[in-house]
Amino acid sequence: MLISESRLRRLIKEVTEEFSHYTTEIIFFYPGLRPGKSGGADNVVEELDRQLSSISSDPGSVKKEDTASAAVRRINQTALFIIAKDHKVPWKDLEKVARDKSGAAYDGQNVKKYLAGYSAGTLGVVDAQNSGTSFSYTHLADPWPDSKAKYDKLTYRKENWKNYDSYPGKLESMINNNKESEAEEMASDNYNHPDHMKNAIKELLLKII
Repeated sequence: MLISESRLRRLIKEVTEEFSHYTTEIIFFYPGLRPGKSGGADNVVEELDRQLSSISSDPGSVKKEDTASAAVRRINQTALFIIAKDHKVPWKDLEKVARDKSGAAYDGQNVKKYLAGYSAGTLGVVDAQNSGTSFSYTHLADPWPDSKAKYDKLTYRKENWKNYDSYPGKLESMINNNKESEAEEMASDNYNHPDHMKNAIKELLLKII
């Protein structure tokens, strides 16, 4: 069966457009206790938007697709950065957002999934890891420690948690359970609690941009 040149062009255009929106990378980020305060130092969404604005020359390359349980940024059409509304959002709700936004691609072998938690966001990270979902990389940014949490990279500053007597023991237990992973103490007085979150976003963006 012969196909006309115009029909062939249309088919090529349809296929190109379909794959240009094919999700290949998804970042899941659990914030801390005060994620929604506008202008607040702990606002992960505002920090992400600020960093995206500073590195993107094309404003149209980032699209906001927020839902009831998460703030969603589609980056360069193929990556999703999903930030839970708070640290208590169940993993099943966050995963549903990802499935709705990425379709059949979510369960594909070519989709990389990254996980991160800041401060109290460890709660969401552990919930995600207990689900059995496989993540290519997990980053914990100055988290409230949990011995069940697994990570590839941890940054922390003990001074930020000095008012919590149980912190040192919990931190030691978590690090001991991740002996093959990277753990970096940011001891400088100039590196405060939100700086861990900002640096985590920066490192995660470098993985997808």
